[in-house]
Amino acid sequence: MEKINFTIAKFVSNVWPLGLFPFAQGTLCSFFAAIIGFVINNLFGSEITLLLAIVSGIAGWFSTNVYIKKSNNKDPSEVVIDEFSGQLIASAAAGTSLLFNILGFILFRTLDILKPGIIKKVENLRGATGVMMDDWIAGIFTFILIILIRNFLNY
Repeated sequence: MEKINFTIAKFVSNVWPLGLFPFAQGTLCSFFAAIIGFVINNLFGSEITLLLAIVSGIAGWFSTNVYIKKSNNKDPSEVVIDEFSGQLIASAAAGTSLLFNILGFILFRTLDILKPGIIKKVENLRGATGVMMDDWIAGIFTFILIILIRNFLNY
């Protein structure tokens, strides 16, 4: 049963096969999530995108917890469910606008890579919480920035 749990955790935490890409796994997964978010926003509404962000975040936390305990690596590069969940948070604010979805992707990746302020601090939390939390905060900050920009532009 433990092997089955690890296999499922690996599949989810790696957003198979995106985490296994030889380079830029986080950016690739964020781009994939941005496309999914844009499509879901247009077909079903941004509330569903946000719901998927929450569900993938919860599933991601549990699977990452199992995966990092077994792999003995604090933050393996192949774990990209955090980018997937964080990007979906950002995409939920972008709505059906292609421009705001592109902006959401760029802002999210910038915050995730640079890790200003609290984003860097929460990355140092132990276990799956540290792995997931920095991307959730980057996604929330991006969400807020997009809402502010949209309101400023009356879009």
